[in-house]
Amino acid sequence: MDAGLYVVMATLDAIPGQRGALTVAARRNAAQSMSHEEGCVGFDVLHDCDNPDRVHLFTVFTSEEAFAAHRDTSHFHEWLTTSAHLLDPTRAKIHRRAVSPPL
Repeated sequence: MDAGLYVVMATLDAIPGQRGALTVAARRNAAQSMSHEEGCVGFDVLHDCDNPDRVHLFTVFTSEEAFAAHRDTSHFHEWLTTSAHLLDPTRAKIHRRAVSPPL
């Protein structure tokens, strides 16, 4: 892909009352990603203003390949394991991918 930055946005719904624990796990993944992955240049964990159980992840990678590498890290797999029991299984996760055009 000949493009600029690769962005992944995810909207996650926690089991009611579990947004705090989901946020802690997401922030741990974000911190590890930012400190150990050269290709991860941004990772924000955001609370939804209207839904008390919703968390948004906004991640920025240097390329689609950097995102693929992120998905192979031990901290990403730890995130998957930890978050699995915190996410509401009746709510779909919404993932959006986008690229910024090269300058």
